[in-house]
Amino acid sequence: MWMARIFKKIYLQTNSTGSSPTHLGWLPEEEKLAFEIGKGREGGEETCCVSLLRLLNCISKRIFNTIATGNTERDALVFHSARKFKFNNPFREENRTPNIVALWEVSRVFPAVNYSLDHPTPTTWSAFAAVGGVEASQSKPEDMKYRLSNYLQNHLCHPELNGVLGFTSTPMEYALFYHDADVIQRAGFGWDQAAPLYAFVEKLYTRPFQDTSMQIVDARCQDPAWATKIGRDIYVSQSPRALAGPGQRRYTTRAQDPSDSAVFIKDIWRDEGQLLSETSLFEQAHVGDPLPGLMRVDSHTFVFDASGERTRTTDYQPQTRDGRYKMRLMTKEIGGPLEKVRSLRRFLSVMYDACAVQRNLYRKSRILHRDISDTNIMVAPNTKEYLDRCSTGFTEVKFINQVLAREKKCDPKPACLLIDLGNGVDLKVPPDAVSLRERTGTPKFIARSISFGKLLPKADFGSAEADLPSMETLPVDYCQFMHTMEYQHATTSGHGSALQSDVQFTHRLLHDAESTFWVIVWTLARSTVGSSTTTDDPSEDFCTFFHTMASHYPKRGHDPREALCEGSEDYWKDILHPDLGFLSAMLNKMYVYIRPEWAYRPELNPEHVHEALMRLILAEIVGIDDNDADLPLVIGGRLIPPIDIDTFVSTINTSSAQPSISFPHSLKSQQRTC
Repeated sequence: MWMARIFKKIYLQTNSTGSSPTHLGWLPEEEKLAFEIGKGREGGEETCCVSLLRLLNCISKRIFNTIATGNTERDALVFHSARKFKFNNPFREENRTPNIVALWEVSRVFPAVNYSLDHPTPTTWSAFAAVGGVEASQSKPEDMKYRLSNYLQNHLCHPELNGVLGFTSTPMEYALFYHDADVIQRAGFGWDQAAPLYAFVEKLYTRPFQDTSMQIVDARCQDPAWATKIGRDIYVSQSPRALAGPGQRRYTTRAQDPSDSAVFIKDIWRDEGQLLSETSLFEQAHVGDPLPGLMRVDSHTFVFDASGERTRTTDYQPQTRDGRYKMRLMTKEIGGPLEKVRSLRRFLSVMYDACAVQRNLYRKSRILHRDISDTNIMVAPNTKEYLDRCSTGFTEVKFINQVLAREKKCDPKPACLLIDLGNGVDLKVPPDAVSLRERTGTPKFIARSISFGKLLPKADFGSAEADLPSMETLPVDYCQFMHTMEYQHATTSGHGSALQSDVQFTHRLLHDAESTFWVIVWTLARSTVGSSTTTDDPSEDFCTFFHTMASHYPKRGHDPREALCEGSEDYWKDILHPDLGFLSAMLNKMYVYIRPEWAYRPELNPEHVHEALMRLILAEIVGIDDNDADLPLVIGGRLIPPIDIDTFVSTINTSSAQPSISFPHSLKSQQRTC
């Protein structure tokens, strides 16, 4: 009862002036419907669903009629069955269909409703005002809670909503839900209580938890756009992306204003307990000498509500929680996705320069990125503004164009744009042991020990056979041109002097290097050569590699990616498209160096894993240039390989995968490219 009172007070308050019927009990017709729902199994789920729909629409009609606007059209909230229809969320590949949806309909009188459960409800996901679930059996409240949580998380992908409301119904009770970037709250009520359900519907009529700086352009469109006001300018989204869920929520999009000026917008919900914000990390990186190749933030601010207060998550115990505040970043530096790279040399150049940016970020500001992925490494904008901005700045580790120029004076011209410091950490700040042990990053690319949650066993992951790659095979000693000062390193071969018990598990620079390795192999494994006529008969190794990587999720215990890789060129040749098989030597050398647990070698230069990757990439680029051997690259051009579901499930189970892991959408079709 305590939670029910708090829920009504915090989440269902309105600015009602007294004409609201929420203080009243059931009308006779409503009481009859509530009784029918309470009978549950006697009438079956279909009858229960229809009774609930009628009850909700009776309540909505009663509230609609209290809105005194004369004989004019106004918005009516109408509840419909959705249980036999699929609604596509443009931000997710899977469909999630709730039992009941609430939709806005414009009318002078409350619309007539067809209660046939087979009656089509022509609408889109973006038009939902609320979602609900129905269960006629005596289901456990927890079962319905988790089911509706999925529906609510799907609904929370709406970037213009700061929070969402939902409901469930069982014969025992109805429950009301609230979900935002920080919490999912639930309160249950008996069918003898009319007021909470009335308050819920009345709250929906106020269109609650709206971000007043954002508006959906056309809710009826399958792929809607959003308009965002920043200062005096209004930008309309292009290809927006959204993530939902506690602690994960974000919205990113390229956007344009009426003059076709393009920007990139990112909305995040910052934990107030977080010591440093993403914007402060960017500011540190660019203070004094700017950092070429790293995104620059042009504007950043908290998002404010209609009353001028900072928009924050709502909680029933605000005095005990910091909560999350909505922040908006905007940049005019817009990179291109890796998929747009059209040559092998260009891709390798982007990867080389991405390593250079990570090292310069570490050297200058002692900042770790901690989320290296194929979306956060972007192709550099081909604009004069970006090239001019990057022509000076902090470049102790040189970019590929400078290295290849050798003695010639050459301004830096990064091939990449590194974005997103949302998971970044400043090592100059007194270390927070907890935050540095967090599993942060994109699942496919997160380093093995970070995914594992502790150091890899020293006996199994020693470094005795790993040597820093030599550049002696090249006609020119390019190592002298890779840095402004000679790179210093100790001998890398050996077992390491540190005992496993003496080494603290923490996120290190070398883990970002490993993430870069996973980006390289994942990208190349899925690529083909343009206009290739070579038959691509995917090997068993490639099939296993692709689906294990695609479904990887960080967890304690064995990392299934470790079983993917072997220290042999033949293995990597099996992973690659036949026309790219010559890259197997480079990938094998990378893997041999990446595989050891280097944390047991604290005497080594913190950048040595990046150095190894860069030397190998550089050797490949020099070979391409010397032999005029560049190839047209089609990233993601290979067909998604077939899979033995039983074998795959067995692999996932033996590696203690969390039950929440779902098969990737790619398993549904073998005709899509990867």
